[in-house]
Amino acid sequence: MKFNGTVEAKRFQVTREEFREGLIEAIQDAMMFDEIGKFLPFQTRVVLGATMNHIQSTSVFAIATENRLVRDGDTLCGRKAPVIWADNPRYPNCPGCEAIGKGLAVRDLL
Repeated sequence: MKFNGTVEAKRFQVTREEFREGLIEAIQDAMMFDEIGKFLPFQTRVVLGATMNHIQSTSVFAIATENRLVRDGDTLCGRKAPVIWADNPRYPNCPGCEAIGKGLAVRDLL
């Protein structure tokens, strides 16, 4: 096929819901574990558990997640974590806290 000097634009159609889901996924992927608390509507801190870093609520209000209420001092994933207020880069981050934190951060965003 020869180039005739014009380019025909092709449209890429997505539904509103597909666009919304893609945008939420992009926002969640951009959040780092230690920065999730900046996007949450309540106070948190990163604490060191027995084997993982966790996100702990420091809010006086109970926060409703999909499955339970997170109260003051609870980790987002529900595991018990000792109160050591600094994250340890040698330990992995809790995937449960990360998923719940990212979900709560974008829940009311769009």
